[in-house]
Amino acid sequence: MKFNIKMDDKVIHDAAALVEEHYKDEKFLFKLGTIQKFNYAYDSGHDVRVKIFNSDIVMNIVPYKTKLPWSKAIGYASGDTIYVNTRKLDLPLADRVENFMHEPMHLLGYSHKGNYNNEFNRGTVPYRVAEIFRKYLESIGKL
Repeated sequence: MKFNIKMDDKVIHDAAALVEEHYKDEKFLFKLGTIQKFNYAYDSGHDVRVKIFNSDIVMNIVPYKTKLPWSKAIGYASGDTIYVNTRKLDLPLADRVENFMHEPMHLLGYSHKGNYNNEFNRGTVPYRVAEIFRKYLESIGKL
């Protein structure tokens, strides 16, 4: 995975670097491979693991400002671009890492229902992979 970052923000750069460096780590991929089922997908953890390992994703990271100041959106992906909400730049590194692992899962063909972080969506590939990745980075002392 490679990110072309088109904004000047230390947390954004640090989060992207962590994802680039560790997304194919053997221990992370092993943990991912143990997942039996995801919501809203037919693939098992093993299937997702293989897709991630064989992927060569390149994404752009660019800023955008929501029209509504109270929007909860951290950002969104469209095609090969992650749009980062400039109203939410105060996120901790761990949250940003999760976001930068979540959005590329859409390029691999995975989705969730709506744009809400709810119980069902937390069981989908984008949310679950991002959570497992964050916990993995915490376990190796990177977060």
